[in-house]
Amino acid sequence: MYKEYLEFFGVTQENLQEIISIALSKGGDYADIYMEYSIINELMLRDGEVNTAGTHIDYGVGIRVVSNDKTGYAYSEITSMEEMKKAALTAAQIANENNSYIPPVKVNILKGNNFYPIEKGWDDVNISYKVPYLEHMNNIIFSLDKKVVKVIGKITDSSSKILFFNSNYEGYADLRPMISVTATCVMESKGRVESSGASRSFRKGFEFLTNDMIEDLAKECVQKTSFLFTASQPKGGMMDVVMGAGSSGILLHEAVGHAFEADFNRKGTSIFSDCMGKKICNESINIIDDGTITGNRGSCNWDDEGVPGQKTYMVKDGVLNSYLHDRISAIFYGVNPTGNGRRECFRFMPIPRMRATYMESGKAN
Repeated sequence: MYKEYLEFFGVTQENLQEIISIALSKGGDYADIYMEYSIINELMLRDGEVNTAGTHIDYGVGIRVVSNDKTGYAYSEITSMEEMKKAALTAAQIANENNSYIPPVKVNILKGNNFYPIEKGWDDVNISYKVPYLEHMNNIIFSLDKKVVKVIGKITDSSSKILFFNSNYEGYADLRPMISVTATCVMESKGRVESSGASRSFRKGFEFLTNDMIEDLAKECVQKTSFLFTASQPKGGMMDVVMGAGSSGILLHEAVGHAFEADFNRKGTSIFSDCMGKKICNESINIIDDGTITGNRGSCNWDDEGVPGQKTYMVKDGVLNSYLHDRISAIFYGVNPTGNGRRECFRFMPIPRMRATYMESGKAN
């Protein structure tokens, strides 16, 4: 795939090596090239018919230079050698340092697991294949409850082709699929209106879209909305809490997961900044960040700076065991990166962010 993606992006291995040399021409400890081609398709059903569709394509290259605590970053939406050389030189000048760069001898094409195998890619699927699933969703939701007055359904699929190369002469190519399906319904009863929704999102291909999945999603959407008509305001105050599987993961993500991201701890803005190796919760608690779950939205064969996806115990038996690291924070803390270097897209440098964060089952019922 690596050679195929060199051709796709219109570059040679020698081109990449030349860009790295320019990026480090002013000195520096490390540099990388991140090339991306993403195509995103959206399809929406509203008022009983599929009436909105759109496609967005994003393409370009980001070049990063790291020198001690300095980072230079530049990107281009044109991947000609002339424009990439300009971007490399710009990044070099931002991170200006008087170190010499000696390139490695051999190019290492990274090979790893495939955590998102697909049977049929989204590039091979047109709108006509997807419309029936939204129509089926609409019909199922209306059939499940007479209070339903409106349904909104949406399918968003994407494919991202990534070509990566760094100053360690490591490179990889990756095809990253994504599918998100959302259902929203509005109900009305005796003048009272309630709405809720349900969604599914995975790194999978067209095989993910099935009638069974759509029916499960529709049932969940209807149940969550119907429940609101009988729900009451909870009593406030202090009480014991048991975190059940499912929605409590949002609380874990926001209240704990972000606080374990290494950049916040390095800045001292996290409540866990001085807690490494200390007991921070009940010893029955284990909290994991995992980029290796097959088909999961947060999984990665490699992160956005060439580190393999991996499983990290952030909390082990109640003790803070690890932060979530990219290459820069790992150097600062003197540890190995955890595969959490993430970019919003090629226009942004990577920062340490979560993949799939969850708490292992405990002993409480």
